[in-house]
Amino acid sequence: GFTSGRRFEIFPERLGQILSANIACASISYSLVGNGANTVYDCAVDCFDAARFLSKNAKTLGLNSGKMAFYGRSAGGLLALLCGTASPCGFLGSPELQSYNFTPQCVCAVSAVCDFLSFKNASPALVKGLFGKNAIMEGDIVKKLTPSEYINKDMPEVLLVHGTADTTVPIDCAVRYYQKAAKLSSKISFLQMPNGGHKLECPNAAFAAEFAKTQFASQLDMYKRNLL
Repeated sequence: GFTSGRRFEIFPERLGQILSANIACASISYSLVGNGANTVYDCAVDCFDAARFLSKNAKTLGLNSGKMAFYGRSAGGLLALLCGTASPCGFLGSPELQSYNFTPQCVCAVSAVCDFLSFKNASPALVKGLFGKNAIMEGDIVKKLTPSEYINKDMPEVLLVHGTADTTVPIDCAVRYYQKAAKLSSKISFLQMPNGGHKLECPNAAFAAEFAKTQFASQLDMYKRNLL
């Protein structure tokens, strides 16, 4: 989320499978929004800086910074889409990292905020809390932080995953993103979970478990296809 969460909240079994495929993983901590101290833009800059840090230290860490994938859920999905498709020049942070580049190859975004049209009736207080005291929903900073603004024919491969019953982030935004991207790029796929909620939960636990396996298999295949 933008207001809470820790980078250690990961899926050990899935992480193990990714590592077994000879793909290195790094979990990113970013500034949290609250009390007017940070905004969603700060969250995004932290993620871009994390990618630049990995690029800077790629040789020491034994990484290929020319091949990088991004994954995120909910708020993290938005940030993953930004890191994967937006120009890093628009999200500059630490001066000592600004000269380092990275090359996104693919993105997996789960239950992600792909645009803010579904939140156009959000209260001014919420908008200012997320984007800054002078922000409005139709303003430039909100547009800058909207993943669908960066869709283009040369974008890396993107896998969207969303539950049809998500009430936290309605699936409509993912549908709009997919429809717009599909007109420009063949490298876009969309897994929809029937009756799935924001955490891809549903009343049928067996179905939810099976869908999770299908989703991760698609995700891992995408990583292998683009990173190895």
